[in-house]
Order: sequence, then structure tokens, then C-alpha cells
Amino acid sequence: MRLDDDIQAYLQRLQVEAEPPSAAALVRLHHAQLERIPYETTWIHLGERWTIDLEESVHRVATRGRGGYCFHVNGAFSVLLRSLGYDVTLHAGGVHGPEGPTPDAIENHLVLLVHGLPTDGHPEGTWYVDAGLGDAIHGPLPLSPGAHRHGPFEFHLARTDLGFADWSLRHHHLGSFTGMVFERMPTTIDRFAARNVELFDVAGVGVRQDPHRATAGCGWRRRRPWSGSEPGGRDGDRRAHARHPDRMVRRTG
Repeated sequence: MRLDDDIQAYLQRLQVEAEPPSAAALVRLHHAQLERIPYETTWIHLGERWTIDLEESVHRVATRGRGGYCFHVNGAFSVLLRSLGYDVTLHAGGVHGPEGPTPDAIENHLVLLVHGLPTDGHPEGTWYVDAGLGDAIHGPLPLSPGAHRHGPFEFHLARTDLGFADWSLRHHHLGSFTGMVFERMPTTIDRFAARNVELFDVAGVGVRQDPHRATAGCGWRRRRPWSGSEPGGRDGDRRAHARHPDRMVRRTG
């Protein structure tokens, strides 16, 4: 079967060996996915139309050296994890800026949860997994309220009672977006099909009209040049802004 061959090619691209499910193995897979599968939208600029069919996403990642945005990279990653024996569910999320989350944002991001992997520090055993959130988490987070550090960066998970979402993630203050909320109820990939078309259409129109302007539909914004006055700044950040003052940064999934 093509999918079986694609899974083997996927593992080869990640440069990992198949191993029984565990929290430690999930961390290794998540790191490899983030480090070797790009978050990219070059296909939009080339006029290509990608569906969010899970097996098609796996095939692109495994055999064509491609990535995608959250629907594609997290979708493909969910198939890989299931093939390795992980209990994975898909969830609708919404990435937001400083204005805060809104119901309309739900479905602009695909979130994964992996279940049944208890550890001493996290006996509940459910993990928030997200390989399609741009400059956010590098590895899975235990699905429990609190602060979680990845290197110098701190992320906060919390339960929320918004009526349209159950969990919230607050990004590090230097991140390219403010936060993301998501539902606890599992869903299917088909739920995101219409939003995928919307993101493609709005992004494509925005790029054709003005390649230097952010488009609200695909959730990108233009980062202002570094002023040198932002709190918590680092020399590396200043150098990056000096080299690329007009680079585009991601705000939604």
C-alpha cells in the first residue's frame, strides 16, 4: 500500500526509528517533525491548490520534501503517530492576536492531543502536540494548567470557559502571535476543508495585489522594524530584525 511506503519514507525523512509509544518517544518525534518538516506556504504563491486530505498530506511530506501549514503538517503527523500506535485525536483551534480569541477564529488551526502516556510528572497522560504553530512549542506539553518552559521561552496552558473553547495557550512575549485556544471535543479533518479553501483564496488574492501586505485570512502580519526599546530583547533578535526588517511572521495556524 502507498500509505505503508509513505510512512517508512516519512520516518526516513525525520531520521528516526520506529519505537513503541512512550512520552519520551513522542518528544523525539515532535522535535524531529519541527526541525525537518517546514511550515511553508510557497505552494500558494505558485498557484497550487492543496487539499487537507490526510493521506495526501503524508505523501507530500514523505516523498516530495514538502511541509504546509497546520492542517497539512499536523494532519500528516497525526497519521504517522497513529501508524506507530499512538492514540491521537484532532481538535479545532483558533490562533489570535492581542485582541483576544473570538468564535470566528476557531477552525483556523488544527491541534493534536495524544492520550494514554502517563509519566511521574504527568499521570493524566494526555499531551498537547502541535507541529504547525510556527515559532511556538518545540515539543509536546502535558495537557495541564501551568507554565511550561522550552529553553528560554515560557508558554502557559490554562482551562478556559469561553463557550467556544476549553483550553488556551499563551505564547512567549517575544512570539509572533499572542495565543491560541482550542476545543476539548475531538473532530475530524473534514471540518477544516472550507477554512483551508478560504485561507488559500484570501492569501492568494493578497499576494497578487500587494506581496508586502499581510492578509487577514491567512493570518500573517508584517513585523515592524526593531526599535531597540522592546523589553526582553536579545542581541540575536536585534540582528535578525536588522537583516530582515520586513519579514513576514505568522499569526495563525
